[in-house]
Amino acid sequence: MKYNKIVLAAFVVASLFLTVYNVYAAEVSGKVVNLSEVMTGQEGTVDKAKAIELVKSGKPLAFKTTDGKIYLVFNTDGSVADKNLAKNADNEIKITGKVHNKNGFQYIIADKFE
Repeated sequence: MKYNKIVLAAFVVASLFLTVYNVYAAEVSGKVVNLSEVMTGQEGTVDKAKAIELVKSGKPLAFKTTDGKIYLVFNTDGSVADKNLAKNADNEIKITGKVHNKNGFQYIIADKFE
């Protein structure tokens, strides 16, 4: 019986740690970038017109934080948030949502764009 309680407690602690490590609510600031350019070593800077053009042609956008981290961004319904990113591409913006780190990818499920 005592052994079962120890195992259960260890499982609960490990589950909580993994949940906190992989998913957390955050507000991040940064700018919209062209993901294809960033992945090939370029700056990836885009303005609103260029971002809209990229979205229409099916090219991916991403979000680069002020500290240089790159995030893919999704809406709460699971769809890619490229249209929302494109609308805000001219300014530095804040995204509020849940940050995930899975299989080497960082992404945000965005609740709000400011």
